[in-house]
Amino acid sequence: MNPSENSGAFSAPGIVPRWTSSTKEGLGTAYHTSCRVWFTLSHGIVNEIHHPPVGQPNTGDFQFLISDGETFCHEEKHDLDHRIEYREDFEYYGTGAEN
Repeated sequence: MNPSENSGAFSAPGIVPRWTSSTKEGLGTAYHTSCRVWFTLSHGIVNEIHHPPVGQPNTGDFQFLISDGETFCHEEKHDLDHRIEYREDFEYYGTGAEN
């Protein structure tokens, strides 16, 4: 690969950093207690990924963009329908403070 004279990222410098939507539909992490990754769901997408500090998201709006490359581009959170369903055998594993 031969880098060009302008080796910046495509569309650099990108957009100004901003907050993602505060309308959260879900919060999750891995089942194992050693996991230090948390995520939130909103508008049908993974809205934020927190790692390693839970109070500081390092990724926002992780979603699919669907396009034919020429005539259309669909953004998952705006152009597709979504719904959240709970499994029938779902069990809540809380901190124990609720007992």
